Amino acid sequence: MELYEAMNEKIADIIAIDGTPSSLYASAYIKDLRTENARLNAENLRLSTELAHREEDLIHADEKVFYRETVVKLDEDKIKKQAVKEFAEKLKEQMELNGYRSPLHNRIIDNFITELFGADE
Repeated sequence: MELYEAMNEKIADIIAIDGTPSSLYASAYIKDLRTENARLNAENLRLSTELAHREEDLIHADEKVFYRETVVKLDEDKIKKQAVKEFAEKLKEQMELNGYRSPLHNRIIDNFITELFGADE
């Protein structure tokens, strides 16, 4: 059976025309149900909208956390790379002091750094 909103709005008044206590009760009950239904629909819309906003906030929070983790990881890699380069330079200096420094030694150390981190940027 197809229902029509215009008829739904008038049904309680149509039932009340009879004037019997049961008809008046049914009419009042239908009006109360329609009022409660409208309130629940409005509440559902409010909660759905609030949920959508919260989901959006969570997505943005996840994006921020991912960005921060990425930045921290990049900073960490940069710090490690710099530490290894500094270590390599100190190693080259120490080798020179001990008389072991040669272009071959320098290339070995530089190749090792390149293998670890790739070519200089």
